[in-house]
Amino acid sequence: MKANGLPPLAPVPHLVRLLAPDEAVIYTAKLHPLHGWPWLLAVLLLAVAGWWLKPLWLASAALLVLYGLAFQNFEAAVTTRRLLLRQGRFGVSTEGILGEKIAEWQVIQRLVQRPLRAGTVRLVLKEGNTLRPLTLLWLWHPFSFIEALETLQMPPRG
Repeated sequence: MKANGLPPLAPVPHLVRLLAPDEAVIYTAKLHPLHGWPWLLAVLLLAVAGWWLKPLWLASAALLVLYGLAFQNFEAAVTTRRLLLRQGRFGVSTEGILGEKIAEWQVIQRLVQRPLRAGTVRLVLKEGNTLRPLTLLWLWHPFSFIEALETLQMPPRG
C-alpha cells in the first residue's frame, strides 16, 4: 500500500497466524519512529555523558534496547473482519476486536505530530454493557488507520 505516501504494509508475523481462512489483512499500522521520544532523548543524553563517564554508555545501550522493545512488540492489522492488535513493552497482549465493538474513535495530533504524519488514536470499545478505552500512541498515518477501521463498520455490499 504505497499510494498517497503511505508506507508499505508492515509485516505482522504474530498476527498472520490468527487469520481465519477467508480473512485477509487490508492495512497494518506502525508506530512512528519518534514513538517513545523521551526514551530516545535519554539514550542520547547518556551517550553524550558517556564521553566523560564510560559506564553510562552501557546504561545508554540498555535504554536503547528498552526503547526498541515497543517497536518489536507492536503489531496492528485491520483485516476484512476485525482489528488484530499485539502490543506491550515487557508483557505482550494480543487481542482481536470486531468492527461492531468499536463504539467511537478519536485522532489527536499535536502541532509537532501533524507534519510528521503521526498521532494518537483513541478507541472506545463496547464490551457488554461497559465501554473500555484503548489508546494507541504515536501511530504513523493515523487517519489511514481510521479509514481502514471504518471499512469494518460498513454494511456488506450485496
